Amino acid sequence: MDGPRLSDVARQFANVFAAIFQIYASYTVGSSVAAIAQEYRSPIFPATYAFAIWGPIFILCGTYALYQALPGQRRNPVFRAIGWWTIGAFLANGAWSYAFTSRQFLLAQAIILAGFIFAGGSYFRFVRVAPAARATKIDNWLIGPTLGLLFGWLTAANVVGLAGTLIAQGFGATGQVAEIRDA
Repeated sequence: MDGPRLSDVARQFANVFAAIFQIYASYTVGSSVAAIAQEYRSPIFPATYAFAIWGPIFILCGTYALYQALPGQRRNPVFRAIGWWTIGAFLANGAWSYAFTSRQFLLAQAIILAGFIFAGGSYFRFVRVAPAARATKIDNWLIGPTLGLLFGWLTAANVVGLAGTLIAQGFGATGQVAEIRDA
């Protein structure tokens, strides 16, 4: 049996780094994100308590990153198929926090779109590869919910973020929508 491939070790390390980065970025600027988002609130802005889902998502992402970094997972075909995609999703999620709190709304929207693409890519690759790779129960119970929740919430974040970005750019609601919003 040959030794570890450099690309596998790099992928494992980068996943751990990216997961930590996304969690760190979100928690160091979290209150600023909430305050800024309230300034550009759209009619589709979720209730504040809905954002509590990010705690479990971050716990799952961290657990995923640590689990995939185990030496026994290095050659796991599932992680080989999705690992670089999850790195992209985690990095985009963290970078979004900094762009948004710097009020770079167009850049933040582009970054969250990239995160959505990476999260979707990882999720759909997982769904395609897991059966053929004979994913273990741990793989299915950890990876599926992690990627499903991340992808789902980045999907919602793109729509809500686009509405907020449009408002921030001066495309505020008019007519009946403005009346509903101001009510």
